[in-house]
Amino acid sequence: YFEQEIAYTETRNLPTTRPPTLPATIPWGFYGGGRQDHTVWGAFANVDYSFTDKLVGTVGLRYSNEEKDADVIYIRPRGECSVVSGTCSPDGTNALISLITGGAAQEPNGFSDSNEWSNWTPKVGVQYFWNDNLQTYGHYTKGFRSGGYNFRITDIPIFYQFVAETGDFGFDEEEVDAFEVGFKTSSEDGRIQLNGAVFHTEIQNMQREVNTAGSSGVVQNIINTADASITGVEVDGRIAFADSWLATFNVGMIDASYDDVFFDLDADGVVGDSDLALDLPRVPQATWGVGLIKDIDLGNSGALVGQVNYQYRDRIAYTDSNFGWIRSANMLDANLTWETPIDGLAASIYGKNLLDEVQTGNDTQLPFPAPRSTGTQQPYQNDPGFSTFAPLKKGRLVGLELTYEY
Repeated sequence: YFEQEIAYTETRNLPTTRPPTLPATIPWGFYGGGRQDHTVWGAFANVDYSFTDKLVGTVGLRYSNEEKDADVIYIRPRGECSVVSGTCSPDGTNALISLITGGAAQEPNGFSDSNEWSNWTPKVGVQYFWNDNLQTYGHYTKGFRSGGYNFRITDIPIFYQFVAETGDFGFDEEEVDAFEVGFKTSSEDGRIQLNGAVFHTEIQNMQREVNTAGSSGVVQNIINTADASITGVEVDGRIAFADSWLATFNVGMIDASYDDVFFDLDADGVVGDSDLALDLPRVPQATWGVGLIKDIDLGNSGALVGQVNYQYRDRIAYTDSNFGWIRSANMLDANLTWETPIDGLAASIYGKNLLDEVQTGNDTQLPFPAPRSTGTQQPYQNDPGFSTFAPLKKGRLVGLELTYEY
């Protein structure tokens, strides 16, 4: 059983959006957010059964019930208020918008709504132990992510378009069916370990926070956008050689695509083939890496541990439209640690992102022009259609660190 109450307040200071005719004595700011009572209860059972000394079966079942009661206040220009303090109300209409439009616009402050989701989620699996050093497995499981409410509504016409299409103020639950088969093996002496898996995931009613550009900045709508399938393979392992060297490696390949799309992801006015052709956000096609670890025993002086690790990741789409994206990454890190004779005390010199790769944390579209913007949005553009919010991650970083664990 689980329950919580969430209260969220957001303010936006956007002075360039202030109407020139608004008297200077009236403050201008965007206020809103949401409050939610959230209750979950569930029951589950899981059984492992050994059919033989080599074959083990697993069966599990879970039932869950989830309720959400929400008050949502649109993040719009209004008199200063706080959802957390209880001074923002979802009832009535926005007095400031009414004042600006001379009473022509009666914009609601927000809404109150509730919903409930109940689900059975099974799990079925088998393991087969061929010998002490090799096992294979396969399993299937179903999962749900409950629906809910968006506390960051800034574009009311677009939001009410979703309400008209779905009949609900909130977004619906997401359903996932996951299949996986794989193996785990090691050499007789344990110096070589190898793991591999193939997986397939089917997602229905995918929940996405769709980021677009609007007059009030970034517009964030949580929507059930599509059905999708993700198929992949991954292999990782380690090899110990000599007495103090350890090599590691990992490889992953993913094929992800939309099966059906319900929302105009690329904003061309039509839900169609161009939306189906887009990449799923934040799913790299390929990742791989290698590492090397060396231990040196210093006797009474402790030990030295050196480590070098390289990881590659393909470019990824950041936004559902693929207008925002993050370039591929070649990340090289290194670390040399002296484990001192004093128990728990260690000193390290380290380097992160030694290749000084340019990486951003996100890439979100903004409505304002930029010096290199083209005015036309296309997926994976080097020069975007308009400006973007793309905060840089740290470049090459070299440092010293002293740690004590107790």
